[in-house]
Amino acid sequence: MKGQPDSVTLTLHCVSVEPSRNLGVSLDEKLSLLTHVGLLVGRCYGQLRSIRTCRRALTRSAAVMMVNSFIVSRINFCNSLLAACSQQQLDKLQRISNYAARVIYGGRRGNHVIRPLLRDNLRWLRIREQITLKLCLLVYKATHGLAPSYIADMCIPIATMSTR
Repeated sequence: MKGQPDSVTLTLHCVSVEPSRNLGVSLDEKLSLLTHVGLLVGRCYGQLRSIRTCRRALTRSAAVMMVNSFIVSRINFCNSLLAACSQQQLDKLQRISNYAARVIYGGRRGNHVIRPLLRDNLRWLRIREQITLKLCLLVYKATHGLAPSYIADMCIPIATMSTR
């Protein structure tokens, strides 16, 4: 597939593992998600350029629906994996979100009122906040019996542990 790195073999505790892209998350040899973020950014900018070209023919609600379908859903897919990413990588994703808001509302790049636009008009959280929300939701579901057992087994309340 275009943009995919060559086959990388990871060695974890003397066991060789070949990562796959079954969920659409691209891993590199350091598990840094740099490849995934790079591919995600490229795909999202491509989609946003396409939406921008036909933006005048769309109502604002149709533009919001298209951006939510093609961009926001991609950014949010498996975003809990991005919790350990560097701020630089998260800033790249935030720039996509900012650009998407400008495509919808017709703003220019120098327009610095994007944060209230994201928060008040579109009701979008910033990328770091989206990741935190996803992780908190996973933990809440795991501790209240609403998550699959393989996730719930990893969430052990501190009060039940014998040694802290």
